[in-house]
Amino acid sequence: MTDAMGGCDSAGAGDGPPGEPELVVLKRALVKAASLVEPTERLLEVAAIIGQSLRDLRVEPVVVGGLAVAYWSDAAFLTADIDVVMARPAELDDRLSALGFTKQGREWVLPDYEIAFEIPAESLELGDEAVIVTLPSGRRVRVLSLEDSLLWRLREWVHWQSPAGFRQASFLLVSESLDRSRLEERAAEEGPAATLAELRRVTAEIEQGRHTRVGSSPKSPRPWARPARFDQMAEREIDFRTQMSRRDGAAVRRQRLAAGFATPYRRERLRSESEARFLRRIGTPEDLIGPVGTDDEVADERAALLEFARKRRSSASAG
Repeated sequence: MTDAMGGCDSAGAGDGPPGEPELVVLKRALVKAASLVEPTERLLEVAAIIGQSLRDLRVEPVVVGGLAVAYWSDAAFLTADIDVVMARPAELDDRLSALGFTKQGREWVLPDYEIAFEIPAESLELGDEAVIVTLPSGRRVRVLSLEDSLLWRLREWVHWQSPAGFRQASFLLVSESLDRSRLEERAAEEGPAATLAELRRVTAEIEQGRHTRVGSSPKSPRPWARPARFDQMAEREIDFRTQMSRRDGAAVRRQRLAAGFATPYRRERLRSESEARFLRRIGTPEDLIGPVGTDDEVADERAALLEFARKRRSSASAG
């Protein structure tokens, strides 16, 4: 890729005239991506284009949060925003404005498409890993790994006794893309081996129709009891179409899981007002939208979970 204000030769960026400014080409590609029908592909393409606009600054976003869960769960759970971990260069506002985004509080919003983009942190937590996803357009974007996405949902289950956190973790657990060896390693590093074992046990019972009282939340055991260790791991890659092709393998198991819960899924974590507005516009049921909060309330909720994870890691390391 050339300088962000020069000619464009990036994969999937669009067919602009030779020498056309790259941000102009990327803005046109962004409109096309924002119009895609498949919701997860749509948001990942937008994240990839944002990354392309910043690549000359050596900034690469890593998709985390609800969009990472949506990708790894084959869109079993909905999101309308893009949370990424990345540095915030001085040029960020100008680049996003050139792409058509407008700043609204902590988020950048793409008007007419109800796509919100936010940077909740500048770096991944210790031990977390990103996977490179190659999209149908040929663009590439980094996504928080399936194993680490699952562990963050486990933290929600333990910290808030969240039935939604448990349910999302169980849906991720049955994914055919799960690296079970790495999940075990990460559980050993962080300490929640007992919590992971309980997740496996209850998930298996639900699939077999033997667990009938998951209306609120299974009681989570006391987690994080082993010393932590962290090893650098090689970066993995996966093709978007390959991940989508694995849907059928996990679909039956997820149907059994969904049928095994005593109550329908209801989101418990706060959503931003812009995300809730978009989901209502496309007809999303209120139970799936969940509670709506201000930007500050959403940020405070996220910070509380992060603080919980860090304290548990520190406790495990000290043990």
